[in-house]
Amino acid sequence: GNRVPFHAIVMFSVAFALLCGVTTIYMSSFGISHLGADPTTRRITTENRDVWIPQVTKKKKHVTAHRRSEMQISTRGTAKYQIKKLSQSTANVNPADKNRLFCMVPFIWRPTNLPAYHAIRNTWGKRCHILKFFIDPIIGDAEVGYYNATKASEINSARKANLTIPNDVVILHDMQREWHTCNSGENNRKSDETCRNIWEKIWRAWVHVVYGPTGGFRRGVAIKVHEETSFAFKAEWFVKVDADTYLFPENVARYVEWKKWSHDEHHYFGHVLNHRVSDRGVSIVAGAAAFFSRATLLAAADAFRRMPMENGNLEEDGTCRDAYTGTDEVVTAVCLKQYANVTAEPAIDSQG
Repeated sequence: GNRVPFHAIVMFSVAFALLCGVTTIYMSSFGISHLGADPTTRRITTENRDVWIPQVTKKKKHVTAHRRSEMQISTRGTAKYQIKKLSQSTANVNPADKNRLFCMVPFIWRPTNLPAYHAIRNTWGKRCHILKFFIDPIIGDAEVGYYNATKASEINSARKANLTIPNDVVILHDMQREWHTCNSGENNRKSDETCRNIWEKIWRAWVHVVYGPTGGFRRGVAIKVHEETSFAFKAEWFVKVDADTYLFPENVARYVEWKKWSHDEHHYFGHVLNHRVSDRGVSIVAGAAAFFSRATLLAAADAFRRMPMENGNLEEDGTCRDAYTGTDEVVTAVCLKQYANVTAEPAIDSQG
């Protein structure tokens, strides 16, 4: 069978730490993930994958019995979990065959974040068909200095500070809001604080995925999607996944196959929250991992490139526009509903 509980797709770790050496528990409706330097954890490699197998406790009664080919998670009584080794038949399934996944990670390129970058690339990121990190043009920190990656001279200086930018990192050169300086009153500015530019980063990243670095316009004229070069046609499914999230990319393909979904249909799915229905009129997908079919991504990118840019210094107001906000989930849901009549779908299988 192809049924896979969606909680096996995403297991969160706020201090993402397979390689960072941090042991933190993040609980959500997807289950409990205890990731880190646990001395009771052992590592195996199967089909070129790293799988971490904690020692099994005696509380086996808490492990739900599913088919051998599925990953099992124990979420009661203890933070430890059990993952059964994939059966040979499941391990041989290549999720890239017909349901390829593009993984988009919003990121800030500074020294303290680089361990997370390497951890993602060395673990779940290897199982995305395409993995890209999207960063602001300002890189570095107060200790090593700040560098503007849009300037060749500063890129050279950044390399000397061990801030070389790899090929899987995309610089969003058109970002208008700096991440490292925030307003504190009318005339004062604070340094080294992450500002509320995440919505701008998200919408610019998706526009880049579909239209490339042009932003969807050339000389003020909207351009068409070029299927030969657009990332939108190098995968069927797309996810915006936070850097402190642990993702199982292969299970996304299994889930959409079980649902009999097509990438040519509109699907915007994940862990759905309804607390903004009362004031914004939309359900939203929680920001740790938001999934889109190709059809929905194309509609979203077109909406993002055409939405109003005026009043971008103001907080979001329930309309589809640029905004100075940290609630990118809300504006994404508003834009999809307003421009394409697409609403959030909860990713729940037959087991609930």
